Amino acid sequence: MTSAPKHFPLSLLSLGLVLLVSACGGGDALPPGSSTVIPAAPGADTIAPVLSISSSAAGSTATGDVTFTFSFNESVGTSFSADDIVVTGGSKGLFFMKDTNTATLVVTPTPNSAGSIKVSVPALAYQDAAGNTNSTSAEFSQAYNTKPPTPGSTGNCTAAPCIGFEAAGMAMVAFGGLDASVITDPALASNKLVKLLKVAANETWAGATVDPSGTGAATVPEFAFASNKKVTLRVYSPAVGEVMMLKVENAADASVFMESQVKTTVAADWETLTFDFANPSNGSFDASKTYNRVSIFPHFGAKVAADTSYLIDELNYQTVQPSGNTGSCTSASGLQCYSFSESGMGFAPFGGALTASLASDPVASTPANDVAKFVVAAGDPGWAGATVKPASAMPALVFGSSKLVTLRVYSPAAGRVVLLKFENSANSGQNFQIAAKTTVANQWETLTFDYAALGTGDAGSFPHASGIYDAALSYNMVSIFPDFATSDPKPHGAGTYYFDELKYPVAVAPVNTGTLVFSSGFKAGNLTNEGGAYYGFSGSDLDGWNCTGGPSWCGNGGNNDGTANSNFYQYYQTSPNPASLGLYVGLAVQGPGVAALNTTGDTVGGLSISGQTKLNFNFNQNPEWAASATKNFGVKMIMGKYYNVGSASAPAACNITLLAVVTPSNSTGATAAYSIPLSSFNVIQNCGTSISTAAAALASAKVVSITFEGDGGTAALGSSPKTGANLTVPQAGVSPAVYPTTVNVSGAITFN
Repeated sequence: MTSAPKHFPLSLLSLGLVLLVSACGGGDALPPGSSTVIPAAPGADTIAPVLSISSSAAGSTATGDVTFTFSFNESVGTSFSADDIVVTGGSKGLFFMKDTNTATLVVTPTPNSAGSIKVSVPALAYQDAAGNTNSTSAEFSQAYNTKPPTPGSTGNCTAAPCIGFEAAGMAMVAFGGLDASVITDPALASNKLVKLLKVAANETWAGATVDPSGTGAATVPEFAFASNKKVTLRVYSPAVGEVMMLKVENAADASVFMESQVKTTVAADWETLTFDFANPSNGSFDASKTYNRVSIFPHFGAKVAADTSYLIDELNYQTVQPSGNTGSCTSASGLQCYSFSESGMGFAPFGGALTASLASDPVASTPANDVAKFVVAAGDPGWAGATVKPASAMPALVFGSSKLVTLRVYSPAAGRVVLLKFENSANSGQNFQIAAKTTVANQWETLTFDYAALGTGDAGSFPHASGIYDAALSYNMVSIFPDFATSDPKPHGAGTYYFDELKYPVAVAPVNTGTLVFSSGFKAGNLTNEGGAYYGFSGSDLDGWNCTGGPSWCGNGGNNDGTANSNFYQYYQTSPNPASLGLYVGLAVQGPGVAALNTTGDTVGGLSISGQTKLNFNFNQNPEWAASATKNFGVKMIMGKYYNVGSASAPAACNITLLAVVTPSNSTGATAAYSIPLSSFNVIQNCGTSISTAAAALASAKVVSITFEGDGGTAALGSSPKTGANLTVPQAGVSPAVYPTTVNVSGAITFN
């Protein structure tokens, strides 16, 4: 739009002529052609009015009509009108002259679009009472977005490997001052997304880490960069050219990372950005490492001028395929789980040439995982399968409130029928069976067999259901039928099927809330009265972390008569200086019948905790340690279940471990009775399982070892959190200085 030439009122032009004629009548008039400027009369106004423009939506993106205000620093009379205003990106509406100094104009932005409304007033558009016209233009731009709100969700992010932020507990761990929160999508109430608010005071590197569990662990399913290095993220940015950075790293080792930066290409709307880690902006890919943490950095590398919000949704990438091992296969009261890695596990195949054996998980995994492998041969009858044969008697299935059985399955195709049959090993006529269909091909899934559906007649959902569960009978044998059919041969011919984690309900063991004796006393031969071994350990950076210096450095002893007064202690001391990096000292007491931890399988012996809530013992430390600022001691409980966190060819033993950090009840080091709530223990080693609480750990296996220890400095033992040890207080009156740390346990160790 262009403005029409401005024509000012005739009265002003006439006034100029009068002044000129008056000058011609006097002797002071200049001759024609003179270049001398005629000076203004004293006190005359020669300065043009100044215009400023503002918007009712300043500092934000308008979504509807915008009112622009035109403010003059002096009266412009009636010289200013709507015709003097040029508008792009919208259409003019109501113009109102509030007074001779102020006017407003309502502008409606272009429908269903995003951009900027620009209002401008050209030169020579208005004047003041003295006739001074504006010689410069004025303009103002206002961002707008009148597009219908669009959700962050595309509707395609319904399962892994896409993180859509709808999961219960989903959270963000913000850093650098950024505010990050999971919110309801303004355009779709059923969708959740993340809002990232960056303010001027935030760091240039402010961002947030995705925390699906909401626990602070901030780990995501592992990125499969070996096969696909592209990651996509839905982003809603207020402007074009915003730098969005994605950082992937190893949750346990921050030195393993990669970063990728992408600029936004649209303003005030959603777009899908692709981050290509084949060419990272920082870091490099290491195929031997795990990448299982991801962080988002909005407006990376620079501060924002004003508070700025960004929205993100649908983090999509290729994951490392999960193995059959979910880390949750633990047998406890009321539940039996077979992982097929149990010692002595076997199978009894039947029907045609079908074979069943133990094999490595078809999906490479750490820790290594053994599974059941069933190979169907062409022509095998529809009923061919195999019976599971554990080394010891199989606990009988017992249905209570739950009638669900689950099995991890890896099938060559979706839609294959897998049937489970439970029967009485002493009477094969006492049985029932049900089947489920696979839903994916060549990847693990958990199939659920709902025996509550027996007799419902829903053959589509529960094919081949038959038999009746009788609570009075014993169902202590189970068989698995891959690609089951009631006719011969099997409908899909030859194929290989893998199975893992067979879980079913069993009788709930009576809860023993009474006292359980872990050890009643220390006797000769380094054995407790219950046949558990006990021993001491210690070291520091001064002796290579293993005490070899003899009695002047370390030692142990005690009363080994096996009575309630028996005790065992371990000491460690340095002289004339304390350890510089750290030291550790402790004693271990093994559970009933445990000589040592088994490094190739489950440890036999120990105690099952079933209703007890406290660990009880008598403990004391030396007075110097008790008087120090680092006087706390640690109690560890080690579970008997074996996990291989290495590989099949290079196994590495692991046992779930719990730690409680205890504050001494006195500052003198005197013997005191302690009763530690089991709930106060934290899982410090879960061996790659999903176990994260003391209750889950104690339900997973027996307690086979308890240690009492001091762990001081920055490099001792590697446990987290640290407990304590004496690094500062020497023995009184001894020269050269001696810095001792001693742990002593006397009498019984019990649970109640």
